[in-house]
Amino acid sequence: MNYWNTGSALAAMLIISCVTVRAEDRLSAVDRPPTTGKSSNYVSNREPLAGAPLLKLPLSAIEPRGWLRKQLELQAAGFHGHLGEISEFLKKQNNAWLSAAGKGERGWEEVPYWLKGFGDCAYLLKNEEQIREAKIWIEAAIKSQREDGFFGPRGVQSTVESTKGKYDLWPNMIMLCCLQSYFSLGAEAAGEGISPALLATAARGRQPLERALAL
Repeated sequence: MNYWNTGSALAAMLIISCVTVRAEDRLSAVDRPPTTGKSSNYVSNREPLAGAPLLKLPLSAIEPRGWLRKQLELQAAGFHGHLGEISEFLKKQNNAWLSAAGKGERGWEEVPYWLKGFGDCAYLLKNEEQIREAKIWIEAAIKSQREDGFFGPRGVQSTVESTKGKYDLWPNMIMLCCLQSYFSLGAEAAGEGISPALLATAARGRQPLERALAL
């Protein structure tokens, strides 16, 4: 038997089977993905926001494997997993992000930037020790919420005033990403306290933000 000819024939058949598609399955290029469709499975933008062409899966729907899981494990065991041991910004004593009144030091963007990756990685790996650490910061941010919906560090001593208003809102925007990830885990994993907090803020709409910018 000519194994070379047989192998070549099998390879050719495989290639043909991979590229043979029906007319309705052919790929086409578009300027941008459509934004008119709505997903019945995942949360997407609601009016008056523009529709989202792509939806971000909740963390609870993702299970990393293979190479990706290995990279996450390296992150968790490496720099970002141990940053709290060496970073001045992650010192808990007198940290404004851990204050219910939003008072203290180190109250700008460094904590939420770290927490976004640290928390997501911990949730995906189901690393219970790091999940507990992430919850310390997240639950403190939730507890700092005021009646008008504002939360987190505030005042000239706890944040950098890079806006014309009373508060620098940028660190809060990053922390909201952390809360979104936390909430996407579901009520059982995220805890019941986050739902009323987020609902209260959402119900007040843009008013707290507009008032803060006007001050």
